[in-house]
This record gives sequence, C-alpha cells and structure tokens, in this order.
Amino acid sequence: MSAIRTAAAIVVAASLLPAGLRASGRPDPPAGCQWKEIPEIKVHVALPDGWRFRRLPDKDDIMVWEVLPAGSGIPVLTQSRYELRFERLARRDATVARAKQHVENAVAAAVESTPVEQEVIGDVTLFASVGQLMPDAAGVPQLIVAASALANSKTGALYTIRFEIAAGEAPAVLPLGNALFRSIRVDDEM
Repeated sequence: MSAIRTAAAIVVAASLLPAGLRASGRPDPPAGCQWKEIPEIKVHVALPDGWRFRRLPDKDDIMVWEVLPAGSGIPVLTQSRYELRFERLARRDATVARAKQHVENAVAAAVESTPVEQEVIGDVTLFASVGQLMPDAAGVPQLIVAASALANSKTGALYTIRFEIAAGEAPAVLPLGNALFRSIRVDDEM
C-alpha cells in the first residue's frame, strides 16, 4: 500500500463523516486539541494545540476560517491547510446538492479517492471523501485532500471543509489533523 493510500486510510478510519450536531454539551476535546468556538456560525472545532487559526475576509457573503498546522515536525512554511466556509443559501432546496457537489469537486481530479459517503441526521445531510492529488507543473505538491460538507435543508446553512495535506507533511499533520477534520460540532438550528 502506498504512503498516500495509508495516509488516506488513517483519515477515513472508522467514520469519515465529521458529524457532531448541537455544539452545546460537547465532550472533552480529542487528545492534543482544545475546542475552538466560532460563535458567528455556532460551531466548535477541535483545534490542535499550537496550530494557527484565523478568520479570513468574507467574500460574497461567505465566511471563511483557516487553520495552518504548526509544531513539531511541521515546516514553518507548511503547505498543508484546513479551510472551513459558511454560507446561507437563499434556495434551501439547493443546499444538499451544493454540499455533495463541493465534496465531488474536491476529489474530481484525484488519481485515487474514497467513495463519497453520505449520512442524514434530521435536517442535516453530511458528505465526505478523501483523495490523492498528484503534483502539477505550477508547483503544487502531491496532496491528500479531505473534503466534507454539512447542509441544513431547513435553514439553508452550508458548511464546507477542505483539508489539503502535503504528502511530505502527512506523518506530522495527520494524527492531529484527523481530529480537526472529524470533530466539528455544529448547532443544527443554525
């Protein structure tokens, strides 16, 4: 099994879907992480200790947050990046389709990917997949991309996540990155 395939298998071990509805009453964070609250969208993420978290400027009514890995074994200029986007769609009936499209698009160019998983919990539909992207002529490194999306068909809320892990950084990023990717807690009334 290739190193990338092994890394992707670690990300998808157990349940790939990062479903945690109702941000209140959350459990203890995974080891090596702390809960980071994003009150504007009623979300908590398991932020690995020492990783850099920031909100990026909004664009077209889409709110964006970024997490960059940091710490032991991770280059100062890391090529790995986690991005969480939130938007509210006017057409609530389009929310689920957009969520699925986000995940499918993220792995469309993958040379190897897991099937898109889907889970429905009440009004929320979750999608997730992991793929391997090859390096390109523009200097983009070989990447593992983990994508997920949560769509609330009742409220029109759409949360999309894309986590790009540079293959060379995978051994250092994956252990805590997996907790970040899979431990999002969302209030299903948002």
